[in-house]
Amino acid sequence: VQTCALPIWTNGDNAHYLILAKSMAEGSGLRQIHMPGSPLYTRLNFGFPLLLIPFAKICFSNVLVIKLLPMAATIIALLILYVLVKRLYGYAAAFIVIILTGINFSVLSFSHQIMTENIYLLFSSIVLLIAINIINDKKKQYFNVFLLSLLIFFAFTIRSIGLALFISIIIALALKKKVVPLIIIVSTFFVLIMTFVLGQIIVSNGVLGEGGYINQFLMQSPYNPDYGRVSFAGIFYRIFINARLYSTQIIPHVLSGAKSKWFIWLFAVPFFMGYFKKNHNDNLIKLYLAIYLLPCLLFNVVVSRYMIPVIPFLLLYFVIGCQRLLSILEHRVKAGRKIGGILFAAIVVLVFLPHAYKDMKHIKHEQSVYYYSSDWSGYFAVANWVRDNTPPDCIISCRKQALFWLYARRKTLGYPFTKDENKVLQYMLKNKIDYVVLDTFRWTDTTEKFLKPVVLEYPDIFKPKSYSIARPRTRLYKVVFSIISSP
Repeated sequence: VQTCALPIWTNGDNAHYLILAKSMAEGSGLRQIHMPGSPLYTRLNFGFPLLLIPFAKICFSNVLVIKLLPMAATIIALLILYVLVKRLYGYAAAFIVIILTGINFSVLSFSHQIMTENIYLLFSSIVLLIAINIINDKKKQYFNVFLLSLLIFFAFTIRSIGLALFISIIIALALKKKVVPLIIIVSTFFVLIMTFVLGQIIVSNGVLGEGGYINQFLMQSPYNPDYGRVSFAGIFYRIFINARLYSTQIIPHVLSGAKSKWFIWLFAVPFFMGYFKKNHNDNLIKLYLAIYLLPCLLFNVVVSRYMIPVIPFLLLYFVIGCQRLLSILEHRVKAGRKIGGILFAAIVVLVFLPHAYKDMKHIKHEQSVYYYSSDWSGYFAVANWVRDNTPPDCIISCRKQALFWLYARRKTLGYPFTKDENKVLQYMLKNKIDYVVLDTFRWTDTTEKFLKPVVLEYPDIFKPKSYSIARPRTRLYKVVFSIISSP
């Protein structure tokens, strides 16, 4: 039902994927056409934009049609996961895991967003299914191995965390002493990466973009660069903080649909009993889950959507652990089978009901159409005003640049995350910014902290131009260049 909702959603990454797809569909290659000069996109995350090319070519402005892709990917992913879990643990476990995954609010929420989470879930599930067949089968499967190599690389291009797939499969093959598949997969993966990197170097005249995930990882905070680089001790402190946040807040929330801290205690014991249950056929899943979670603990941003691709596997070992507890109870307690069955049913209901409630509330909200909050409404109102009232070649400085371009069709740039007002001002001069947008977003304070003080400090440079009707009001300012002078 939510696939039929008109809004594109407000993440911003979704707009970026659509822009890259449009660039490729128009024959321009991987270029950020929303930015001045349309610079080359130098990261390896081009998998999802590739899938979006047909939509960008045929129906770029029709969000409803484009939403069919993540919806279809979610449905197919559930079918693949059912086959995967059934192969490892039988029909009963597969049925329960897929039902719990299928009604999970986080999974359903991203099934109608133009984002990579459920797309990656689909391709990672296919990769794991093929890899388990190769690892546990004694027959030579050269075609499947080569296909697996290509799919591993493609999953990596959808989300960089796909590197966890590559590493876990390499370790699993090494443990099974499958040398030939190991060599083929490693060689193919690195040949494809080097081919892309060399191609980007050639078309960009040897200049690739700076930054990326490594640079972001080394910062104390990507939204406060002035804090500097993280120390060696700071990395361990970050791991501790992230582990606490994921274990007590994020994972309980994405699994139970509620922010109840008691859920972690209900979940942890069965999960670890299931995870450490001896089953040599699922060693790859266990490796993948552990390796996937490690970067989440290391990264300096904690986001619940990072957990979506592993929700089925968290639920899998929770269910297997529950089955193991029931088996122990059945053998040690009189009428243990009945008591265990009741307890298991109660636990499943406790997981199921909050999600079912949130799903129904989400569907019924405003007759199944999600309306933007006032801060976002004001942001898009200003973007529409810019589209209708500014020169086509003007440059806008704002937050969520790709999303703003999608509505305004004007070149956009961000602004430096620094409290040094002179740096921000000189950035405006260097990049010939024509307008700046002072948003009123509640989910971030970067505009309030870094851009607004500069605008208020220099009223002769930043002239009020327009504002939204919705309160709190998003404001647009014209930059008067004649007053700015270089140092």
